[in-house]
Amino acid sequence: YLTISTGIGGGVIVDGKLLLGAHGLAAELGHISVQPDGPRCNCGNYGCLEKLAAGPAIAARAVAQIVEGRPSKISTLVNGRLEKVSAAVVGEAAADEDELAREILAHAGFLIGVGIVNLLHTFNPSIVILGGGVTKTGDLLFEPIRKAVTERAMRSEYVVPIVSAALGGDVGLLGALALALDANQGHDELASSQDH
Repeated sequence: YLTISTGIGGGVIVDGKLLLGAHGLAAELGHISVQPDGPRCNCGNYGCLEKLAAGPAIAARAVAQIVEGRPSKISTLVNGRLEKVSAAVVGEAAADEDELAREILAHAGFLIGVGIVNLLHTFNPSIVILGGGVTKTGDLLFEPIRKAVTERAMRSEYVVPIVSAALGGDVGLLGALALALDANQGHDELASSQDH
């Protein structure tokens, strides 16, 4: 699972359990480097997926292009106040067939697809689920993601369904609840085994 929003986060489920890693730090999927000479991320690495394809990166790319003189409906949607540009505004313009907005979403989708290929080669999952606000742009984001995955996966067996999260905005809350219930169940099982 990848959430694509103001950042890019993730989770990996193996045999029905969340992969935690040796120190509980596994699956920082947004910090896969997809452009080693790219801009420095807040994490200290360079060219992280999050730095290049999360919501703020999409907005910043749009603003930079508009400042350079590219015409776009994005400016109209924010009444010329470029500080108000967000990924949602870019998505709205893209849905209205704005060329710049579509290019920016396609670029973000390509980078996300490159990141997903790394995950496919590492984990060989059965499915990839994408959620978060940026995914509300639908096929404008999903098509370039799937295209990059199909073109770059080492073998066709690595290509799996890439789908939108079904739980919507409650996915994080429900995931936290599931994790807490699972941890509590593990505690109960341990206590029961110690009683015997």
